[in-house]
Formats: sequence, C-alpha cells, structure tokens
Amino acid sequence: MRTREIDFTNGNIFKKMIVFTIPLILSTLLQLFYSSADLFTVSNFGGGENSMNAVGANGSLINLIVALFTGLSVGANVYIANARGRNDKKAAERGIGTSIILSIIVGVIVSICGVFSARQLLILMETPIHVLDKATDYLTIYFIGIPFLMIYNYGSACLRALGDSRKPFYILLASGIFNIGCNFLFVITFKLDVKGVAISTAISEAISAICVVLFLIFNKNGYAYLKFSNLKLYKKELIQILKVGAFSGLESFIFSFANVFIQREANTFGEVAMAGNTASNNLEGYLYNILNSFSVAVVAMVAQNYGAKNSKNLKKILLYAISTVTVIGLVIGGLMDIFSYQLLGIFVQTQEALDMGRSRLLVICSTYFLCGIMDTLSAYLRGLEHPITPTVITLFGACVLRLVFIFTIFDTIPEIHTLSWLYASFPISWAVVIIIYIPFIIIISKKVFKEIELKKHIIGNRSEKSVAI
Repeated sequence: MRTREIDFTNGNIFKKMIVFTIPLILSTLLQLFYSSADLFTVSNFGGGENSMNAVGANGSLINLIVALFTGLSVGANVYIANARGRNDKKAAERGIGTSIILSIIVGVIVSICGVFSARQLLILMETPIHVLDKATDYLTIYFIGIPFLMIYNYGSACLRALGDSRKPFYILLASGIFNIGCNFLFVITFKLDVKGVAISTAISEAISAICVVLFLIFNKNGYAYLKFSNLKLYKKELIQILKVGAFSGLESFIFSFANVFIQREANTFGEVAMAGNTASNNLEGYLYNILNSFSVAVVAMVAQNYGAKNSKNLKKILLYAISTVTVIGLVIGGLMDIFSYQLLGIFVQTQEALDMGRSRLLVICSTYFLCGIMDTLSAYLRGLEHPITPTVITLFGACVLRLVFIFTIFDTIPEIHTLSWLYASFPISWAVVIIIYIPFIIIISKKVFKEIELKKHIIGNRSEKSVAI
C-alpha cells in the first residue's frame, strides 16, 4: 500500500498544512453531510418535523459524551506524532497498538452505560414529551454503535499523527455513501423513521472501524503500522496518551457541557424555536468543522516539530493557522448569513421556524472565526504537551462564564431572556477565552523554545566530544 504520509518537520510548512487539512475538511464535511442526510430523510420521508426534532434533540448530548472520550484520541495523536518527529518508530507502533485497545475498552464502557441511561439523559435535557420516545430510540441505537465510532476516531488519529489525512477521508466517503443508501432503504422502504437512520449510522460506523484497522495493519510502507503483537496496553504509552488525552477530553466535555445547557434553554422557547435551532445548528456545523480541521492539523504538525526540536516551524504553524481560520471564517460565515433563508429552507419550511433559525445563524456565523482562533490556540498548546492550560481556560471562559450568564442575567432579566441574547453568549465567551490565551501562549512558547535550544546545545556538545575522541 502506497504511503501518503507527510513529514511536517521540513519543506514548505504552509503548503503542507493546506495539503494535509483539505482531506480533513472533506472528512468533516462528509460527516456533517451524512448527519444532514439523516435530518433530511426523516423530515421528508419519515415523520416530518417531529422526527427531525427527535434526531436534533440528541445533537448536543451526543457531542457531549463523544467529545469526552474521543478527546483521548488527541493524546494518541500527540504521542505518535511526537515519536515520529524524534524518529522513534518502536514507540510509534506501540502507541498505535495501545490506542486501538484503549478505543475498544472505552467504546464498550460508554456503549453499555449509554444504552441503559438514554431516556433519563434526554429527560434531563428537558426534551419535549412528544418527541421523547423517538429521541430515545435514536440515542439508544446510536450508543450501540459507539465502540465502532471510537475505534474509527482513535485509528484515524493514529493515521493523522503519521501525516496521513487521506485514508480517513476515503473511509468516510465509502461508509457515508453506504449510510445514505441505508437511510432510504430503512426509512422509505421499511418505514422505520428515526430508528432507520440510527441503524444506518451504526452500520456505517462499523464499516469505518473495520476499514481504519485494515489501513493501519497494511500500512507497511509508511513510517509505522499496526502489529498484532503490539495490540496491548503498554504502560509508558498509555500514561503519555492519557496525560494529554484525558485533559483534551475534559476540555471538549466542558465545552460541550455548556452547549447542552444552551440547547436546554432553547428547547424551553417551544417547538418552532427548537426546529429553527436544530436547522441552524446543523448548518453551523459545516463552518465549525472547516475551521476545526485546522486545529486538528495543528496538533499533529506541532507535535512532530516539537519532537524534532524545530522551534522555527512551531512559530510558522501558529501564525499560518490563525491567519487562515480568520480569513476562511469571515468569508464563509458571511456567505452563510447572506444565504441564510435558502440554507435553512433545506430543513424547515414554515416562516416562523426560518426566522428563528436565522436569528441564531446571523449571530453565530458572523463571529465563528473567533471560535476558530480559540481552537487553534488550544491545539497549539496540546501539541506542545501542555494540555492542562487550555482545559482550565476552557473551563472558565466557555463553561463557567456561559453558565453564570444563563442562571443569573439570562434567567432573571426579562429583557435579556431572548434567543438572541442566548446565542450571543457564544461569541462573547470565545473572545474572552482568546484574550486569556494570549499571555499563556507567549509564556509557554518562550519556555518551550528555551528548552529546545538547551537540548540542541547538549546534543551538540556530545557530538563534539565524540568527534574529539
């Protein structure tokens, strides 16, 4: 199998960032397209807006749970990329084996817990009673497929750490086409409605998991590959993966936790608001994932160069990423605001629901570049193996700040208790987090660059002594 891996430690860094990120963007867009296909299928061929709301009601909750545990895959990404940067093939292969076993263990635990608590979780979310049964059916089946989702996420993180973002894209393309075909089969032919799209999702996730494992096994022409003898939990590798991954997962969980409360508050404004919120949230996901793809790239790129002790490239990566997400965020966000009614009309038809969705879309999309910058700064620190700092900053800026706003100002002042103010909490918190990040980025970067120069000096002295001898 021909390798598509990219070495980020030399050459044109900006060009390599773009080449690496394009498949990431296409992968995330495919994932969102398939989610949109679920909503479109049940809305037009299933139970209508009621079924669409049932699927949409699970969005924040699924993101909350999946974000917590897939955050561990960031630890795998950082460890394996760092091993490649310092040219430690044995460590990279042990990291791959440990990651796959860890994904299976985590996936099974989450699946079992989720299946038995799905309905109660949705009740806590104040999901409307008329969509609760359908939403529970969807969430329960989704949890059954969680182990496969975890294997794919961890496996694709391993491939990306090695510099290969194409194979995960190919996998999603194949499994996603199958997912759409199954949607029509189960919803239109078998009349399974919400259950049908959930079953299709679980099957496609199983296909993705099998494919990513096969790619890792047959990656023998790449830098590292999956050996059956390495399918175990290596203590050193596990500790290093958890060191970064646990905090990355916690950071993602905290971020999603606050979003759950925002969706919970939005649900209280009624069914029409819920429909508009679901449609807008689905569209926003496209912009978010385009911008977030650069932060995924930054983790691998920074980790490789940190392992290779290349401080010059580290500076370039941060500058290029921030500039790119700002430009892309402003351009695409502006276009989505301009064509908001047309885009929202794909999912909702009533004028009131369209207006509700547009009120959210205008606030979020015009400021989403701030979220892109925030994620880039977080990814940069994680790639430098400083995961605690972004976790603490996210806890305060994206969680505590939003929750304090919701439970004080928003809930007590009638003039503020509107959807527009609720949605405004997003860009306000992004801006606050960026301001907090700036001094930490400067301080940690100086510390890391000093550490790199010291190590280079030590290695240089050893080389001179060896030559003298």
